[in-house]
Amino acid sequence: VADAPIGVVLTGAAYHDNPLLYANHATRRLTGHSLAELRGDNLRRLQGPRTDPAAVDELRGALRNWNATTVDLCNYRADGTPFTSRVSLVPVPDENGTVEHWFGLQAALPEE
Repeated sequence: VADAPIGVVLTGAAYHDNPLLYANHATRRLTGHSLAELRGDNLRRLQGPRTDPAAVDELRGALRNWNATTVDLCNYRADGTPFTSRVSLVPVPDENGTVEHWFGLQAALPEE
């Protein structure tokens, strides 16, 4: 997972503001943030002026309803430059079916 060619993150439960627990090398290269900068924070920190509110609503709805989803999302690197990626959220339930973590997968899309 550490060296996967796409971004992989593991976050905490949505009802605790979904803090980032882990981000692989591809995520850190894509966003320009170190693991120390991302850990414990919600990835909404990557959003900015061109981030589509409808895509953000789709992500929020998936978190709220414990559903997997995939959206294309414009986010911003640490230096402020925008990038577009396909973001997938996948719930990770515990033995009782309660979502305790989320996997996030992120693949950069070509610039238009």
